[in-house]
Amino acid sequence: MHKITFDGDERDHICFTSASYIRNDIDQTDPHHDMFAFSFEFLKKPRRSLWVVAKAAAPSQEEMKKEYRPPQEFDLKQLLSESQWDILLNTDSKLYVDFSFEGRGAKRANISMMLERYCINNNVPPDKIIFLTGNIIYHDSTLIKNIYVPLFQNHASSTEVATLSDPVYRTKVAGVENLPKKMLFLNRRIRWHRTYAFSKILQDSTSKAQSLMSHPLVTGDDIETDIVYKDIPFTDNDKTALEENTPMFADTTDFETNLVVKNPAELYQESLFSLVSETEVSSRDNTELFYSEKTFKPMMYGHPILIIGQQGANKRLGDLGLVPYDDYFDLSFDDEPDDIKRINMLLEEVFRIHKFLFHATPVDVSQWYRKGIHVIKNNKNFIKEKKFL
Repeated sequence: MHKITFDGDERDHICFTSASYIRNDIDQTDPHHDMFAFSFEFLKKPRRSLWVVAKAAAPSQEEMKKEYRPPQEFDLKQLLSESQWDILLNTDSKLYVDFSFEGRGAKRANISMMLERYCINNNVPPDKIIFLTGNIIYHDSTLIKNIYVPLFQNHASSTEVATLSDPVYRTKVAGVENLPKKMLFLNRRIRWHRTYAFSKILQDSTSKAQSLMSHPLVTGDDIETDIVYKDIPFTDNDKTALEENTPMFADTTDFETNLVVKNPAELYQESLFSLVSETEVSSRDNTELFYSEKTFKPMMYGHPILIIGQQGANKRLGDLGLVPYDDYFDLSFDDEPDDIKRINMLLEEVFRIHKFLFHATPVDVSQWYRKGIHVIKNNKNFIKEKKFL
């Protein structure tokens, strides 16, 4: 990906659009509108700008269960007025196409190649188009400039969590040996990898006893009939554990709303580390790697984290300029390409850490937390200062 630089008068005229979903009926009061506003903020607030937003609201739970059908082609010109199109072609302006919302890659929606084909077929100079993506893995086009936008880190650094003072932070460090729980594992919207990991943790008594967790209601019938769980190897014991323990509440009873900017500060302060269940788990043949606010929030509260996510999600934090948490955890599972195997390997590491912490003395717990304190401080400050590459 390219770092963002602006030379000369490039910032004077920018046409800015979102092509995550093609739709023009945008409600400016929609809270999701702020997500796209962040991309605009990230690009240094052009002095004079033409900003066109075409997007759809975040999908509902039912919509998420349907097969995703990406656009095959789209007409850029339909997103701009005639006057905007004239400015784009006849001035130094650039068109920023924002596809950063959930980091879909080339296997699902090869937007950069669509843009390239559009430019070639319609005599539009490719250097007029800049593609903004939430996927840190490079896209296919060699003519269209790709820029990674760390969309969701803004929700971690701009909400009340960013105001945590150093005294609060020092208090947490000083008191980690006495925390009532060790792991925080929050799940709201149903995705198969969240349910699968949750069912396994429920069956490890040491891990369950030391964890603050949430998960919506899931029944055995859901496992059998819901397309979300198709082909996932749930056992009868998994189904029983889910029947007997869901719904489980920690921060909220609302499992439908995507509470992107809500920060349950007390839960972070009552626990030692976070198991993060990211939005996606399949890398689709190593074409996608996406981080949401779920990864960044616990960093702001001084939590070491393990990520249930796409292949490389833990180790490749370094691609963003962050430091992976290998001072705390064995991250060898992160290289496994098979999603089920990778999650099972990760869970073995979770169980190992819980067993150690269960038998550890207060001094041992404190030393375990402090051994990577340089990583915790670096990542927290990195996000607060928005240093992303």
